Amino acid sequence: MTDNSTYIGYVREIIGDRLTIKKNLEFKFVMVVDHGEKVGDEWHPNKVLYTVVAYTKLAHNIMATFARQPKQGVGLRLIVVGKPRNDSFRATGGYNVPRQSIVANYAGPDLNWSIAAVVPMGPDATDEALAANTPAQEPITAAA
Repeated sequence: MTDNSTYIGYVREIIGDRLTIKKNLEFKFVMVVDHGEKVGDEWHPNKVLYTVVAYTKLAHNIMATFARQPKQGVGLRLIVVGKPRNDSFRATGGYNVPRQSIVANYAGPDLNWSIAAVVPMGPDATDEALAANTPAQEPITAAA
């Protein structure tokens, strides 16, 4: 059984990256997710901000994807699958500071708003080839 949830929204802000104590890459960004609730017969829309945290390979891939986007990924529609985490704390003044975050296990573009090209990589593909954006083979695109 998994605790994963799916979140669909857009990137609002890039927080940045850092190395953890165990020298793993951590990347954070803020995502706006449209939530809402039905009260009686009325729908009440609501936007919720989440800090998305990605680690290691996923963090590297998200950073590389954002680097190729206009505005470094801000405004990009994403689907994130991950576990919710409560980072709330009590401040020195005694009041609660609410913080909601998602530890991402998977992330990708929302294809309702974009077009993707699938690039198959051979077993000998390296990070340098990915970074240079030189795929091992030609991209495969879906026929219209």
